[in-house]
Amino acid sequence: MGDCVEEQLAQAPAFAELVAAPEADIAALERAGVLVPGATVGAWLLAYCAHLREQASGRAGSLAAARAALDNERREEVEARMAIKAGALLPVGGIGEALARACRQGTCGAWNLLMM
Repeated sequence: MGDCVEEQLAQAPAFAELVAAPEADIAALERAGVLVPGATVGAWLLAYCAHLREQASGRAGSLAAARAALDNERREEVEARMAIKAGALLPVGGIGEALARACRQGTCGAWNLLMM
């Protein structure tokens, strides 16, 4: 890598050695569009460092996906609790009690039709 990094075209094996990363990881970054084929080593270094910063801050890769999934689960849990509190949903344990109460009141005929 004697040439200037701003002029030399990047190649995955040499770049992997330069940044001490597995060549498979560099190839995956190429496929993902993080590293653009045909760009210079300098452009790849800038893109690679930006990618590492995003990963470190939790805005990229599996960490971001895991955080988003956890946020969605928390949101759904809060929505379900609010719906139960408002009477729009019954907790699973309460369904049997509600059906028994409805049958005692003579309003379970529709349920019997559904179960046929």
